[in-house]
Amino acid sequence: MYAARAVSALACTLILLCPLAWLRTRWERVAWLCGVGPLTLYVASSAATNGLEVTASLCLISTSIAIRRGRDGPKLWTTWTASAVVLASAKSAGPLFLIFDLAAVALVVPRSAALRDIARRARLPLAVAGLATMANLVWSLRFTKPGSSVPLS
Repeated sequence: MYAARAVSALACTLILLCPLAWLRTRWERVAWLCGVGPLTLYVASSAATNGLEVTASLCLISTSIAIRRGRDGPKLWTTWTASAVVLASAKSAGPLFLIFDLAAVALVVPRSAALRDIARRARLPLAVAGLATMANLVWSLRFTKPGSSVPLS
């Protein structure tokens, strides 16, 4: 059990540290720090998928904001894709959380002039996130009871 918690904490720590490379303003860092509070750190050290789900969501939102504000680069898009895949595949409701996070960023962050360019560059990351969503759906239909997240016996 301790080994599972250590692995989960390590994976969640890596996911949480990724956005620090492109959080430039003081308020971006303050927002990130508010998200990485005691509850996030607690679930990140559990041996369940909750930590991955919460940390991937924070990473996805931070990365989406950076992209929406005009920042770019392969590391940024790789992190966006990885966090979207982790979020979409962590739990049965992961795809809904992915859609919610992207909608929240789209509504809150002002549009940049390069929105069409962002949409063009997002095709592959969105396709990969879509594949993770489909894999989650297939897994959920095949291995969980209807209306529950409990695996079939």
